[in-house]
Amino acid sequence: MFEVVLFCRSFKSHAETIFMETRSEITPLKRLLFERQMSVRQLHEKTAIVYGTLREIVNGRVPGMENGIRIARALKVTVEDLWGHLVDEDESS
Repeated sequence: MFEVVLFCRSFKSHAETIFMETRSEITPLKRLLFERQMSVRQLHEKTAIVYGTLREIVNGRVPGMENGIRIARALKVTVEDLWGHLVDEDESS
């Protein structure tokens, strides 16, 4: 919980804080947006994903393949970087 509160406080100076809720986990996507000082609105403009859907994804909803790829490409990372932690390593063998 401390990490989430600290994360939200340091993000308050950013123009858009709507997706920063103290109850939601800090997902790799949320952390990446924070580190790059990018808002959900800016990511929406790069991906053309419906804004409300994108907010849900940032807050932990797992996207479909097409949206996941759009987000990863817009951020120049891999889908694995953003959602690979959700796959149990034992299942990959």
